[in-house]
Amino acid sequence: MPKSLGFLRDSSVTLALTMALMFIIVAAFTGPDFIEKKRSGGTNLIVFSLTPNHSICWRRLHLVLATAVLAGS
Repeated sequence: MPKSLGFLRDSSVTLALTMALMFIIVAAFTGPDFIEKKRSGGTNLIVFSLTPNHSICWRRLHLVLATAVLAGS
């Protein structure tokens, strides 16, 4: 792995990027009209997919991963 991609070794970073990609894919399949008119209050599809509301999920998963690592050592 190139040194420039070394940050991907941290599982929480990789998980956050994977989840962001999944949020965007699901939002795209749902359709921009539905997201922008009914769910986000007019916010762009991609921006809505990456809002801090979803970062709560990332924080919780990071906490679970960190706890699992500590419990295993």
